[in-house]
Amino acid sequence: RAVRELRAALRRAEADRERAEAALRRKVEDCRARAADAEDWAAGRAKRLLQHNAELRHALDCSEQHCASLRERLATVVHEASAKEDAWQKRVERLEAGVRLLINSTSDAIRPPLHAADHHHRAVGAAQPQQQQQQQQQQAAMAAMVAGAAEEDGPSDTIAHWVDQLTEKARASREAGLAGCLGLLRRRPVDAKQELEGQMETLLGALKTLLKREKGEDFVKACAVAQALGVVAADTDGQLVFNELKPVLAPQCTVEASRAGHTEHALTCLTQLCFFCNDEDQFLGEVLKLCEAHISDFVADDPRVAALRGWGLLATMLEPPQVAQRRDAIIAMHKPLLSHESLDVQVEAGENLALLLEILGEAAEHGAAPSAEQGIAVEDTSAYVLGGEEGEASAGQAGGDQGQADGESSGPDATGRHHGLRRASSAGEDEAEAAGDPDAWLDDLVESFDGLLHDGGRQGHSKRDIKEQRARARAVVAAVRDGELPADKVSVEKTAIELDTWADHKRLNACRDALRDGLAAHLKANPVLFAVLDLAARGLGDHLDGTHLVNLDTRAFFSRGRTKGRTQSRSRARDKREAAKTNFLAAN
Repeated sequence: RAVRELRAALRRAEADRERAEAALRRKVEDCRARAADAEDWAAGRAKRLLQHNAELRHALDCSEQHCASLRERLATVVHEASAKEDAWQKRVERLEAGVRLLINSTSDAIRPPLHAADHHHRAVGAAQPQQQQQQQQQQAAMAAMVAGAAEEDGPSDTIAHWVDQLTEKARASREAGLAGCLGLLRRRPVDAKQELEGQMETLLGALKTLLKREKGEDFVKACAVAQALGVVAADTDGQLVFNELKPVLAPQCTVEASRAGHTEHALTCLTQLCFFCNDEDQFLGEVLKLCEAHISDFVADDPRVAALRGWGLLATMLEPPQVAQRRDAIIAMHKPLLSHESLDVQVEAGENLALLLEILGEAAEHGAAPSAEQGIAVEDTSAYVLGGEEGEASAGQAGGDQGQADGESSGPDATGRHHGLRRASSAGEDEAEAAGDPDAWLDDLVESFDGLLHDGGRQGHSKRDIKEQRARARAVVAAVRDGELPADKVSVEKTAIELDTWADHKRLNACRDALRDGLAAHLKANPVLFAVLDLAARGLGDHLDGTHLVNLDTRAFFSRGRTKGRTQSRSRARDKREAAKTNFLAAN
């Protein structure tokens, strides 16, 4: 038994020895591998250091050579300068010698006349002090008058001062000039119009230079100044402003423009200038063509929104028969945008279609709808499909002959603005369906905006923006489905004026965009806004007294009873819509 135990212990010892030898071999191999890796790393490191050292030496040699060449060049320049200095010194010495010689030769001839002049000055010296005293008193009075006027009006808050700032080279001065001109044009329209009489040419020249050269925020401010200038000078120098700024803005508004941000602001500025300042039908057609090209072809959202907004504004200048003639083309241009991914594009397109519906209603009421008997051809709508190659070429085909006839206003009348345009008889509907429903776009518009109203929100939009867009979408749906009027108000001298047409809504938004916080001041003193918004037909006087509008008796027109009746009618319309939805769900 002892032998067996000894043999077992011997076997265990041999196994332990084998395991120890194997572990030792593994450690030795690991150390050898690490040593080899360290040798490789050290060799690579040394190679890199040697290469870097060689590069440094080469750079040092090159720098030394360059310094030597610079020293040689500097020595040459110093030598040339010293030679030129010696030559100029010799030339100056020769000139001094010539001048001394000239003085010495002419002193004898000049001395007698000087003595005679001195004698004459002494003779009349007694009368000089009194005249000089009077002149000094007049100059002091004039300086005091100018200083008082400067302290009263503010010398730095004038158009002339800010225009001078616009022509400065420093960017800070130009920014201050743009801000000063913008504030003066927006908040003080009377003073601005008076001061523009002698500064219009200079201001337009400075604006053209800035619109060509500036970028970013400076370009946006220059466009804002141009918009405000168009509103202020529309009734005096409006056509001049448009003719001067259009060649600068039009290249920025093309579909091929390089900067989409510039395209958006330039297009907004150009459309507003065309609305407020332009009187020529040819230019109106050109700007409409630019807007339609962006609506049909441009891929960026911001220029397309500006184009839609500008097209809606300019469409209010057209006669209803002109719009009715291009009905199918306008619908084909706007209909694909009702399902666009951008919320702003959808809403602007819907408002334009609501405006189209309103204009078509006016054309139908006046018996001016186009027909085959009138010889009006139907326009091809294939060019207005998004992404088409011919969209820009055929957009605005009828723009050249658009304009107002006999100086009559193309705006909406004061009565009869409910435009349903939906067929009531079932027989008529069946016939229309058999021939292809021409008003199917209205159903698509209502369906698209109903989905927009019940959408849970989109990324990238704030709650405030989504709320505003939904309110606008509800107004569009109410106008198309129930014939309700858009409700918008503006206050003039504590009198609330209600604007209840889509044309007025578009025009008021343009005024707000151009004037911002200066809209109230312009409503009191600017006859342009008085005519654009047709305030005379809404209970206000038809003239200005220089500082504010003459307010007539408007209590009956804006009475509480009238507002209450309008609220009740809208409530009944909403109840009908909800009842129709409930019945539809119950039937299903």
